[in-house]
Amino acid sequence: MKQKLRIAAGIGFVLLGLFFSLIYFVPKELLATPAFSRTRIFMIYIIPFGLWLFGIGLLRRQSIDHSSGVVFADGPHRILAFCVKSLVLLAIYLPLNKFAFTISIRAHAVSGFIFAVLFQAMNIWLLKKYGASIGKLIVGLRVLKSDLTPIGFREALIRSSVEMTLAIAAAFTISITLLRVNYDYVRMMPYFQASNYILDSTPIFYVHIMVILQIWTWADIGIMLFNRRRRAIHDYMAGTVVVLKKSYRPTRVARSLSAKNLETGNLEKPEG
Repeated sequence: MKQKLRIAAGIGFVLLGLFFSLIYFVPKELLATPAFSRTRIFMIYIIPFGLWLFGIGLLRRQSIDHSSGVVFADGPHRILAFCVKSLVLLAIYLPLNKFAFTISIRAHAVSGFIFAVLFQAMNIWLLKKYGASIGKLIVGLRVLKSDLTPIGFREALIRSSVEMTLAIAAAFTISITLLRVNYDYVRMMPYFQASNYILDSTPIFYVHIMVILQIWTWADIGIMLFNRRRRAIHDYMAGTVVVLKKSYRPTRVARSLSAKNLETGNLEKPEG
């Protein structure tokens, strides 16, 4: 019954993605708009693409390492963890950013950049300390090395390097933009209207960063859906896998590694 519901939900998300792609169909006359508008339209297309990937993830069965009993985190779990992390980010960032906006444009600019750096640093620390970023901790996932032993600072840093670089670059671009706008004019606007005005004032470089970030995110998820251990691009970079935390038993993993070492003639102590 559970598998049938999973398949039905997967088909539903794929159809929902198709529905959204039809809604956001770009008329020919919009092709003549400025580059900034075209890239914003392109970003809208990411929504149906994400729905398709989520649906495909539901349609694929969970992958298990039978010797250790570890269950690799599938597409829906990984996407849910990403969404939870994004919601936590917004829940913290928006009130702080709104408060800084009431103080001065300089406070607004500096606080946004500092927050981006601290949030990325916190994720790396959480990965090293607990083997999971904030989203994965809440959803119940854990990051391990490819041999199913705990990760260290090196793996945590490499996994986060691309997203961290793009996020900090985007925050820096917005901060520079904020220092150039007329604060007396902007402060008279409602907060969200002012935010849209500031985004519209950013250079095209910022939009390119955001497009690259979206492409990276969904390419990462797309790659993850089509390999046995559900490894994303950043997992291949760092030599890691993501598993369901409740399925991870260190003693059973250690026995599995010992058995594999004996089979291959490698009698060294397993790492971790």
